[in-house]
Amino acid sequence: MLGVEGAGGALARLSDRRGLDEAVYERLLAAIGQAVVVTDPAGTIVYWNRAAEEMYGWTAREAVGRDVDELLPRADGHMQSSLIVDQRAAGRAWSGEVAVRRKDGSVFPALVSSSPLLDEAGGATHLVGVSSDLSERAAVERRFRTGFEVSPSGWAYTDLEGRFTLVNDAFCAILGRTRDEILGHHPDEFTSPDDLPARATPFAEMLAVSMRTFRTRKRYVTKTGDERWVDVEVHLVQDDNGRPEYFFGHVQNVTGWLRSQADLANAKDRYEHLFQEVVRAVAASHELVDLFTHGHQQRVARLATEIARRLELDDDTCQGIAVGAALHDIGKVATPAQILTKPARLNDAEYALVKQHARDGYNILANIDFPWPVPIMILEHHERLDGSGYPSGLAGDAIHLESQVVAVADTVETIASHRPYQPARPIETALKIIQDQRGLLFRDDVVDACASAFREGYLLNAEA
Repeated sequence: MLGVEGAGGALARLSDRRGLDEAVYERLLAAIGQAVVVTDPAGTIVYWNRAAEEMYGWTAREAVGRDVDELLPRADGHMQSSLIVDQRAAGRAWSGEVAVRRKDGSVFPALVSSSPLLDEAGGATHLVGVSSDLSERAAVERRFRTGFEVSPSGWAYTDLEGRFTLVNDAFCAILGRTRDEILGHHPDEFTSPDDLPARATPFAEMLAVSMRTFRTRKRYVTKTGDERWVDVEVHLVQDDNGRPEYFFGHVQNVTGWLRSQADLANAKDRYEHLFQEVVRAVAASHELVDLFTHGHQQRVARLATEIARRLELDDDTCQGIAVGAALHDIGKVATPAQILTKPARLNDAEYALVKQHARDGYNILANIDFPWPVPIMILEHHERLDGSGYPSGLAGDAIHLESQVVAVADTVETIASHRPYQPARPIETALKIIQDQRGLLFRDDVVDACASAFREGYLLNAEA
């Protein structure tokens, strides 16, 4: 099927490993879950694995011997073969997202990584392309990221020096300026002189002490000289290793709010009702994917709120914890249902996909206007005090208190409820587990508050 020399043979010939013949390489390539396509330097397909058949709709028999541009035309009109020629000449790898057409004519986004196989003289004998279908991820991103563009609230991203790199239409309207007049400038340039420096955003100070969030109320001056009171909330975004990447902020025009307290009270009631309905609807969307955890997020939210009250946190913080707990597993909408409902222990690859739900949930909700650190709670609810958690391996006080409250509530509810991979265990077992890890994985006062609630009659499955 592969012509003069198969992809397995090419890899085996160029590999310096011993004991792996061409048949082994062929089986390895066929078993890979991602689409693998191998071409010769001219762009003729010489290998097409089973995943490629499923992703693109062409069988291996139809694909081998055909030109890559004929089978995989890019929706943007660019030629795959042109890229291959460039790679062959430069001997370099390439990776990026492209829109590709299937056999049936449908277009889908794919992440493609292509690398040349070089012979001993450094010449490219084949090119190996590995691709993943991004359709599901793109659908999730479209549903949740459109909030940035259509939001009536201002959203802005800045570099680490505080200069604007991306703003939405609402932010432009608040400043009374176009994007071109805003991008590349610093917020202080548009802030009323009477509010400097007291209400200026302390970007340098946030970096120096790793301050995650800064909030202030100040006045922006429009292009026509009008002053508009705004509430500003700025977040420092860090990578997986804790290195600062950028700032993003939410800006709300509160000029009218300050003029009419009565209107604010009515609007606040409507907003809170709508917000709770949206939270319930978004939380319920996860249960459409994982029916085995029906009601899990609601039970975690109730228990987390009870713990927060026993810690004597203020009402606003308790409400924020309730929302964060109700949405803590929303990232699982991007996790394959067959993994979530698997009635056996997950393998390492499957577990790695499940662990991604914390970051997926954060990315889904990061640009939504929450008055509490809800995305942070979602991101951190699997972090542990000793640094053994995920996704960032945070430790100690680096983990927000709200996140630690959700973590304890989530652990107790999971142990005490039925799952496909384990039966429900008594609540006493769940409490013993968290108490054994008191001060090690979980914060002392949070564990104590949780245990005291059950000692005093709290019921996990009681109606709210």
